Amino acid sequence: MPPADRQRAVPSALMAVSFPRPDPESSPIGSFRVVRRGFDPDEVRSRLQQLVDEIDQSRERERALEREFANASRPNVAVDQLDREVLVSLVGEETERLLGDARDEAARVRARAEDEAVQLVASAYEEAARVRESVQEEVTYLQRVTAEQVETELASARGRGLEMVTEAREYREKVLTDLAQRRDLAREQIRALIDGRDHLLRAFEVARLAAVDIIVELEQAAPSDDPSAPEQFISRQSAESAIYDADDDITPVNGIELPAVASGGTVAPEYAAPVHDDSEHPGAGAGPVGATVSTATPTDGDTPPTPSTGVVPDRFAARRTVLAPLIESLVKQFKRVVVDEQNDVLTAIRRTERVSGIAELLPDEDSHVARYCSCSLAEAADSFVAGAASMDGGAAPDPHGPGTAVLDRFAEELVLPMRERLERVIESSQGNRFELSAFVRSAYREWKQRFDGLAEELLLHAYGLGAHSVLPVGSLVVWQPDPTAPGCPEVSANAGVVIRVPDTFPSGHVHPPASASCRCMIQRLPE
Repeated sequence: MPPADRQRAVPSALMAVSFPRPDPESSPIGSFRVVRRGFDPDEVRSRLQQLVDEIDQSRERERALEREFANASRPNVAVDQLDREVLVSLVGEETERLLGDARDEAARVRARAEDEAVQLVASAYEEAARVRESVQEEVTYLQRVTAEQVETELASARGRGLEMVTEAREYREKVLTDLAQRRDLAREQIRALIDGRDHLLRAFEVARLAAVDIIVELEQAAPSDDPSAPEQFISRQSAESAIYDADDDITPVNGIELPAVASGGTVAPEYAAPVHDDSEHPGAGAGPVGATVSTATPTDGDTPPTPSTGVVPDRFAARRTVLAPLIESLVKQFKRVVVDEQNDVLTAIRRTERVSGIAELLPDEDSHVARYCSCSLAEAADSFVAGAASMDGGAAPDPHGPGTAVLDRFAEELVLPMRERLERVIESSQGNRFELSAFVRSAYREWKQRFDGLAEELLLHAYGLGAHSVLPVGSLVVWQPDPTAPGCPEVSANAGVVIRVPDTFPSGHVHPPASASCRCMIQRLPE
């Protein structure tokens, strides 16, 4: 090989045996992660800086050796003056020596770096394990302390909650006790007011009846002076209207004014008695008192006797006297049952999350009707017996009273409208318990206002049924309207009509009352 070719081949050989050089800029000085407990970052950086410095020094020595090698490879004399063998030997030995030194130095640096890296990794693992264990212990401690604090707070909260509940219960009991005392006091006051009102009503009724008796006696004791003049009489309805009006408040007894007596000794009527037109109502007379009574057409062809035109005793006043305490007692029975029922309904509403039907508040319809029938049996039986006793010459009354059929009918009139009202209330409340409770209270309050009229209607019906039940078949009876009561639709058709038992009156009824507003009676006539 020529000397020039050997010179060009030497750098190629050097390039073939070269190894990658570490870059100081890529050193891991700034890549260490700082933790709370670990290696000191300053010491780690210092140690790595030493390694980098050693690597830089090795590189500087390598570059210096390369320069020396380059300088040594340049001949100081002309090439043509050097011996070929000498030149080759000189270049080869120096290159081999430089390369060997570089390999040895690189191996030493790599070994030291690997040892340092292994030590750093091992120390990092040990420190990480120690830190992890310490953190785990601290977390366990914090969890235990937190759990203890939570339990303490819960126990304290439970204690405070129990104290608040106990205090609320005590306050509730105190309020309920106070309300119960006020309610009882209010009930006693209301009961006293009701008793006082009833006492006043009875006193006024007695005074009114006494005034009516006085007027009747005056009628009987004051005949007309002129025998040829038609008989004058004062209608009971006119006389009583002068001293009592159902639409006005009850006037004191001292305020009763008797009708004036004419100079001839007769009582002057305040207004003329109503006259019934026979053409409009065939078979209807002018009334039971002071007029000839028309009779229904008999079926057997016999002509019934015409009733007397004398004054009929005031059987209506006697009936009112008998029925007044019974009506009062029956109204109290109704109200007592309704109050208990209302309390049960309101309790059921409070205990039920959502009321969907009336079956959740009240019993079935038959049981509901039976409840009101049972509370009215005694008063209805007494009224039935009193009606039977008012009929002279009658048979013994039925000891069982009017029977359950009559009571069931009146109980249905009382119960069924209320059940329908409650069903509408439940549907309109849409599950709102507070609104439903308010509606129920309002419905029961309105319901109680019907008791007076319904109790009077029931006992009047039982009284009339009792009077009719003791009449023998074929007895003559006349329909008499109450002169003190407002007129009813049946008066125009039945007033003064005489029939034989068990025939019916023109209105289709067997005995009064024929309707809720009817206060008429029947009277037995002599054969």
